[in-house]
Amino acid sequence: MERKYANAVAELRKRLGELLPKNYDTDFNLLRWLINAEKLTGQKTNNVDLAEKQLRNHLRLRAAMKLDEPGAVPPMAENPLQKDRLIPIGSTPLMPGTNKFLWWTDYKTLDMQGLMKSVKSSDMLLYHFWLYEHLLKLVNDQERKTGQMSGHVCVVDMNDYDFNPLTLLFFNSGQMTHYINVFHYEHYPQLVYPIYAINVPKWLYLAYKMIKVLLPKDINDRVRILDHNFRHTMRNEIDPKELPISLGGDMPDDHLKTIPARKLSPDEYYLAHEHEEDPPLDHCLHLQVNARRRRFLPVECHSADMVIEYFFTSDAELNFAVFFDPAIVEPHKTDQNDRNRHSIFSFGAWKQNQHHSPNEIDTDQMVMIKPPFCVGARYAPERGVVPCDRPGTYYFVFCNKHCWMTRRNVYLHLNLVENPEEKNNNDNSFKQVNLKSIAARSFSTN
Repeated sequence: MERKYANAVAELRKRLGELLPKNYDTDFNLLRWLINAEKLTGQKTNNVDLAEKQLRNHLRLRAAMKLDEPGAVPPMAENPLQKDRLIPIGSTPLMPGTNKFLWWTDYKTLDMQGLMKSVKSSDMLLYHFWLYEHLLKLVNDQERKTGQMSGHVCVVDMNDYDFNPLTLLFFNSGQMTHYINVFHYEHYPQLVYPIYAINVPKWLYLAYKMIKVLLPKDINDRVRILDHNFRHTMRNEIDPKELPISLGGDMPDDHLKTIPARKLSPDEYYLAHEHEEDPPLDHCLHLQVNARRRRFLPVECHSADMVIEYFFTSDAELNFAVFFDPAIVEPHKTDQNDRNRHSIFSFGAWKQNQHHSPNEIDTDQMVMIKPPFCVGARYAPERGVVPCDRPGTYYFVFCNKHCWMTRRNVYLHLNLVENPEEKNNNDNSFKQVNLKSIAARSFSTN
């Protein structure tokens, strides 16, 4: 490692201190953040501040998703992406000359329509985080063996990938941009680099050009979009001795294998069945999240050992997150029945001079409970549980800042459960709460 990087790594480690999990605290893991900051700023030095800011955000996410807890990330064979064959799973042979892995995947069996209509967006993101943790472990193990930096060179073969309107929707709605930002800039920079998309059909190339303006300026350095004439480019950038013949190199293709994805049956689509546990939309709180705005719903919890169950659907994609603030206010007095049922909770009881004003909200200073993920709850509604193991305020946040013109409609239902371990396992219904009270005390910010 160059001296300038060694000094910067030492400084970055010193600043973060005990925030760094032991299994994540390696020189090369920290170096990747410094290299990423260098590319974003275009400066060769003075990048520790940006690297620290980005890494702190990643560590918040690791804590929220419990990625460093034993057993939190399942083996790749147990990841639903592979176990249920939701996406094609490619091979990752080592290229000894570069100390990198060649991550090659044939995407022709990817069923984008089936995924969008069958699997929650948040679940797909979670499964991809588990996948990237697997890729990170491969790299970390190789770096320990060799003492040299490793990574993944990704090749995605789009040959025979069929045109699909929902694929265009995935690209143009902001979800594809979200995936690229999350996995290649915000949380796993330089782990998978570069990415070659080969045999890209023209319709998909045009869709990519539309979203490229929303991506960081160095995206062309990280992602190559190539048609069937890709071999010349790859031979110029990668030693042919490290490349298989089918990719323009001299190596045999024997190790290039993909576990194909399965075609999801329409019977597996979420909306193909009635779900008795889903609340009727007329029992849900209707929220409108305007373009370039965020909508906050603060819920004060005055006791531990409780959970908030949530359910929502939306008419289009938006970001959803939950943050925790230990500040507590007195429960806002609502109607007598609601107060008797849930006296230790107060829905959105924000009061001037007692709590954050809307203009003072800073989620960066709060505890991340559920990371801000772009979800499309249009075909498969989102549902989940927020454990309230500490008294304080739990902020449910819906963000539409990525959209310039169109507002989003969200239909939300919440259920409060005391002593969840004693809850009847057969009772999956959502209890009635004062949703009008929530709407009255929610607020929007930029």
